[in-house]
Amino acid sequence: MRGAGLIAAGMLALAPAASAQQADLRIAETLTLDAREIGYSLDLGLSAVTPTRIGVAATLDLTDLQRQLPELLAGLTLVDTCGSRVALQRVEAEARDAMVIATARLDVASYACERTGPTAWERGALRSENEVEVRADLSAELQGPCVVFRLYDVAQSTPGALPEVDAGNGRRQAVRGLLIEAVGLLLEDSPICPEMPPELAMLDPVYDSGVPTEIGAGGLGIALSGSIDVSTGTILAVLRLLQSRGVLPPEP
Repeated sequence: MRGAGLIAAGMLALAPAASAQQADLRIAETLTLDAREIGYSLDLGLSAVTPTRIGVAATLDLTDLQRQLPELLAGLTLVDTCGSRVALQRVEAEARDAMVIATARLDVASYACERTGPTAWERGALRSENEVEVRADLSAELQGPCVVFRLYDVAQSTPGALPEVDAGNGRRQAVRGLLIEAVGLLLEDSPICPEMPPELAMLDPVYDSGVPTEIGAGGLGIALSGSIDVSTGTILAVLRLLQSRGVLPPEP
């Protein structure tokens, strides 16, 4: 979701600190995706680690994205080959501990695929069309400052294997393999990149781990941990910010 139209609807809140060695921040932002506004928040817990480094423990709240996911992805075509078409009818996701479980209903259509040349194939008549309920297991990992979801496995919700379709080269291929490849590419192209508001951009936290976490009952979140290197330039920038907010006296 990088570059997905992050708009200037940010809000920064300070929470009471547990001690002089800790500070808590909440950052609320809105991004636009497919002309739809989606809110997210980033709760940051900052703590002193060394004289020049601040530890960061953060939770990225994606429950609004989770809520809007069914409408965002309804009708999305995942696979479209000579011999097959697989489209999403419905999808829902929930967090369970450090995993994300997605359930979906797929429309799976199989077509005759006829050779029209030495290396050319053409879609023919519809052979079959079925609705299939599937479950997918996902996790997440960091790529630089962004979180990318990863698909571990997908299987039919009811007993039995997913159907096979014509792969377009005269061979049969399992829908499962096609789904793993297609969803993997979709997730790869949809990173989530939380950003600090402009007035706190000087902090520039560097995250070294990010895993799914459950917010409330099944709510989707990402637990992030990392650090902020504190230089003299960063300290001066924070002091100027405090002056501009009236927390410190203005310059003489």
